[in-house]
Amino acid sequence: MNAPIVLDHAHHDQRLIVHPVAGCVATSWSISGRECLTLPDTLPAFLASTRTGGIPLLYPYANRLSKDRFEVAGRSVDLARFPNLKRDGNGLPIHGLLLRWQRWELEQPTSHELHARIRWDAHAELMQAFPFPHSLGVSWRLGGDGVNAVLDVEVQVRADGGCDVPIAFGWHPYLAADAGEPAGDGESSRSQPTPRMDRIDLPAARRWSLDRTGLPSGAAEPVPGPPHQEQVGGGQDALYELPSNASDAPGLVASLRGETCTTEVHLQSGWRFMQVYSPAGAAFAAIEPMTATTNALVTGAPIVAAGSTFTAAFALKHRCNSSRLG
Repeated sequence: MNAPIVLDHAHHDQRLIVHPVAGCVATSWSISGRECLTLPDTLPAFLASTRTGGIPLLYPYANRLSKDRFEVAGRSVDLARFPNLKRDGNGLPIHGLLLRWQRWELEQPTSHELHARIRWDAHAELMQAFPFPHSLGVSWRLGGDGVNAVLDVEVQVRADGGCDVPIAFGWHPYLAADAGEPAGDGESSRSQPTPRMDRIDLPAARRWSLDRTGLPSGAAEPVPGPPHQEQVGGGQDALYELPSNASDAPGLVASLRGETCTTEVHLQSGWRFMQVYSPAGAAFAAIEPMTATTNALVTGAPIVAAGSTFTAAFALKHRCNSSRLG
């Protein structure tokens, strides 16, 4: 299926556009005519590249790894065996193997719901780079709660291939701050510095120090910092460790609050870390749910035991503000 899939829902006149031939990336989530996501380029140029924008799945690892070859879950991994592996400006592997993966099994049971699946060991190039047979399922569902337009996203990893499977994936939603101007991806920014009123609200979490390449340096705050607010476009590129019970206690929320609209990221289950990215002057913020820290496949990732299933879910909730920011 080469054409994009369009989901729609009557609540707040929602529309979600997903491109199966480009890693099942969501390139647009519009609500009552307002675009809530951003891309780093025109849509054709974006789809022809491996840049990140919209809502991409970063699988099997989120953000950067420090090297191509390592041992994890008792197996040797050699990412250099994957054709056209995406790398950052320092040559490090970044954002996983599925950014433009085309071979998904698709099911659209309703006009507002989509399911996509990969049987990992059915694809030799995936197994060469990440030798863990398993089943991957992704679901998108539009809805509403009476006040908010809601986009629910869920990932299931089934370790049904007779071995343990390391978990280190994440999502990278690029949320537009009112205007929906072009976004930068993880390596560069096209935005020009401009003062903004928009705010990022963050929950209590421990902040990890990153080195010049964007990898954790090994130092973290000793205790969670308090909930706080930052300005969109303030040059953020920060990694946060969520409270220890966050993956089991739904309700942790981060949000982008603009002058007229608010988009919340509800971390419902399965998430241990969160990256916040909003380069200087940008009119967007990426609030990124992560199942493990950056570089976890190299330094030690959580494991889904053979025969088990791991589920991670988040929801985006969007509404108009009752009053403008002052």
